[in-house]
Amino acid sequence: MLLPNQKPKLASTLLNPLPVYRPALFLTLAALVAALFTADLFLGSVSIPFSDTFNILTGNGPARKEWEMVIFAIRLPKALTALLCGVGLSLGGLLTQSLFRNPLTGPDVLGLTSGAGVGVAFAVMAGFSAGFPLSLAASAGAAISFSIISMAASRVSNNTLLIIGLMFSAFASAIVSVLQFFSGSAQLQQYTIWTMGSISIPSGEQLGILSIAIPACLVLAFTSVKSLNANLLGDFYLKSAGLNPAVLRWKVLISASVLTGIITAICGPVTFIGIAGPHLVKQFFRITDHRLLVPLSALSGAGLVLLCDLLTQLPGSGSILPLNAVTALFGAPVVIWVILRTKESGR
Repeated sequence: MLLPNQKPKLASTLLNPLPVYRPALFLTLAALVAALFTADLFLGSVSIPFSDTFNILTGNGPARKEWEMVIFAIRLPKALTALLCGVGLSLGGLLTQSLFRNPLTGPDVLGLTSGAGVGVAFAVMAGFSAGFPLSLAASAGAAISFSIISMAASRVSNNTLLIIGLMFSAFASAIVSVLQFFSGSAQLQQYTIWTMGSISIPSGEQLGILSIAIPACLVLAFTSVKSLNANLLGDFYLKSAGLNPAVLRWKVLISASVLTGIITAICGPVTFIGIAGPHLVKQFFRITDHRLLVPLSALSGAGLVLLCDLLTQLPGSGSILPLNAVTALFGAPVVIWVILRTKESGR
């Protein structure tokens, strides 16, 4: 929430052209993401010498044929999935935070992830295991959740909105519990494994869905940067700039629901990235302009998920940890930090 005396200063900042030195921000963060992506190809639960991995990637041939299959059939698709997953989750978190002007909102806090989980639960109980039906059901669940939260947002304060989101998550969990009670053992096992979160080996169809949906929502976010900047100053500034709040809300609704639904269906309910990714950019780079926040938050989320994926693999051990166990280690401290900073600012 912005104080009245802060709005003129922020307005002048958002209307000015981007400084010429800003490309250095992108280059720095992009180089870090590229390094993490490369490390995700070189490291894994299967120990492969660096020299052989380099030879495989450069087309010089592997020392052992099975290592080539590990690189191209397992590690590369998984790294691409982690990259796209991070971009989508962080972008969804940024859009919801900017729409509600609340630093603690995110796909998981607002109940979008829980709503997507309900959609997945219904799909799994109906006999679907993966692919487009699961993504469609998860997106529908996230869209219903976001519609309910959006209607509540116009009537309650931001703090109350967070409570509503948590209560909706509890309600969604109750629905899932009822579905689990009446499900078979195979369906129950499938859903339980899914809830742990995993950047597992995606199918060609799943990777194709991510490759289309994430860039499409990224383009939609770029077309909304002017509205998002004006929305930071309040509804009056948004309307006075000739922009329609309803159009912005629908753009965010579509983007956040599709991003959360598809990623949740494929990777499980990955938590905290939607909050942590945008806030790391805001705090380290000290920016509020969405012309920079959108691409930098996308890169930040990609880097976070790639790093978490590296940590889940326990190189050389042959074991893989659940993704949510690692994302919580990064995300929970960020949320606590944001709460403390928000309380200090309010004081």
